[in-house]
Amino acid sequence: KHFATSSYIIDPSPANIIDMFVLTNTYYNSVQEWLKNGKSEEFPKLPSSYELKSIFAELNNYKMVSDTVVWHPIKYKLLFGNYSDDEMKANFRIIKNENTSYSDNEIKQQVLQAIDNYFSNMSLWKV
Repeated sequence: KHFATSSYIIDPSPANIIDMFVLTNTYYNSVQEWLKNGKSEEFPKLPSSYELKSIFAELNNYKMVSDTVVWHPIKYKLLFGNYSDDEMKANFRIIKNENTSYSDNEIKQQVLQAIDNYFSNMSLWKV
């Protein structure tokens, strides 16, 4: 199901509607910088559909005349911390083994390190 909001201008009889979901390097890097800086500033602003259309204007040379390309920015959903939506917030439940010699703080540090390692590899997930 395709529909256009009032901010999109679409040919009323296109043969194909091509939805392009884009995560730009600039936006990705600004989010990573926001995370590294301790989330002290406002969350980075998404590029608009118009900005994406301007950035990737060259790709319009490869579409058919009757095709319409609709640009959508990829949005991050924050799962951890105070900035995440309550509906999306992740909870970790750690059960401490009775026979462990680790303190609670050591376990917390290892869990945080494991989470950081997992999400630091997200740049490998980009296509």
